[in-house]
Amino acid sequence: MSIYPSPTGVLVAIDLAYNLYSGYGNWFPGAKPLLQQGMAKIIKANPAMYVLRERIRKGLQLYSSEPTEPYLSSQNYGELFSNQVIWFVDDTNVYRVTIHKTFEGNLVTKPINGAIFIFNPRTGQLFLKIIHTSVWAGQKRLSQLAKWKTAEEVAALIRSLPIEEQPKQIIVTRKVRSVNYFRYSITAMQF
Repeated sequence: MSIYPSPTGVLVAIDLAYNLYSGYGNWFPGAKPLLQQGMAKIIKANPAMYVLRERIRKGLQLYSSEPTEPYLSSQNYGELFSNQVIWFVDDTNVYRVTIHKTFEGNLVTKPINGAIFIFNPRTGQLFLKIIHTSVWAGQKRLSQLAKWKTAEEVAALIRSLPIEEQPKQIIVTRKVRSVNYFRYSITAMQF
């Protein structure tokens, strides 16, 4: 006696390259809309999917370890003020701490409110998103979490804007200490 095919059972495939999913199988009543809602949430806003995608790209060597975008210089700064919508994102103040000394003499850090600054040079708009200290409660790897939180907040802001106001390029500034001066390393993402 065979129990194949089963009266219920679904195979779900996720395409990490195109951020798509598909399901096939024998559905029980109400399972298909439930799975569609759940997968839509997972695909839309799950940092773990992004990490998995990046690990696969790294394993297959489908990435460039160095950013291909040039540093900002006097020759290319005019591109920032073109008709194309470009955003500057500054995430250096997302994870901030205060340091104080305990009675035993140890230094202890305590998170304080942080902020994400998003600047549109074309219109002069400055978006400011406050990151509350409760975000860091009970979390590990806080500097990595700060980058993920920044990405989530920027993506949420982009989704909330009309298509014509959404950026075609995002430039993330990173402050890098050099020999005698500060320079900004720029990572650009094309949409």
